[in-house]
Amino acid sequence: MEIIEFVKHILIKNGFKENHVDKLLESNSFLNYEDFSFFSINKSKNIWRTRLFKKLNLKSFTPQSSNYWIFRGYSVLEARDLVNSSRVTRKEPTPMQKEFWMNKGLSEEESIYKIKTFRKTNLEYWESRGYSAEESIGKIKEYQKENSEKLKKKKVEKPELFEDIGWNQKKYWIKKGMSEEEAINKISDLQRTFSLEICVEKYGEEEGRIDGSVEGF
Repeated sequence: MEIIEFVKHILIKNGFKENHVDKLLESNSFLNYEDFSFFSINKSKNIWRTRLFKKLNLKSFTPQSSNYWIFRGYSVLEARDLVNSSRVTRKEPTPMQKEFWMNKGLSEEESIYKIKTFRKTNLEYWESRGYSAEESIGKIKEYQKENSEKLKKKKVEKPELFEDIGWNQKKYWIKKGMSEEEAINKISDLQRTFSLEICVEKYGEEEGRIDGSVEGF
């Protein structure tokens, strides 16, 4: 169907992962009757890009942000790799680098302060907006709590985004090329090593190695 290929082309061209696009288009709720009607009278790619982004409720992120890639269907690990790649290829300094502001005439100290005013987890962000130090600390706590709740909600709604981000998850190692059995063994080895290190640190080298032993290994 023409509209399917049309929409797929736009999304992939704007950085969406192909299998993620396919899943979207397989959903009966993604393209509705109004979309089909609109397509019959307007096939402007720019207008459709805006329409699709609004439908997906996408926020404005740059390719240097993990969320840019996650919202386009990539895993957290893939997003990190893509962000690192985009940072390597970027030639001009960004507003999050002190060189950007120093090139505009600020001192190194002023540039560092300027960068800190962009992050809501920094006191400088709130203080630069008129809050006292005490009020700023309160605002940071509120922001962190809000983000924590959002993360919990996202883990429930989209658990697939968090299945391969930690060394104690099978998919983390499978994505690195291991078989499922190799991944399980790898996690078991790391857990055993971790337990041993804790016991050695707590009880000393000799007693720790005795207490840190795991039955069955």
